[in-house]
Amino acid sequence: MRAKEKGKSETKKVLITLPKKLVEKLDNYAEHNTMGKRSIAVWYILKQFLEKEPEPETPP
Repeated sequence: MRAKEKGKSETKKVLITLPKKLVEKLDNYAEHNTMGKRSIAVWYILKQFLEKEPEPETPP
């Protein structure tokens, strides 16, 4: 059992703010994804989103 505990992976929660349009895309993609896995949709669309030139944001 101890060996198992040593190799235990940690999960960290990361909070990011996404534009509303991107979130809608995520939901839309997740609905039509044959695997139905939202995490795949997140990575797929985030990858596409990050490949584009980011729009300059004004700090609040």
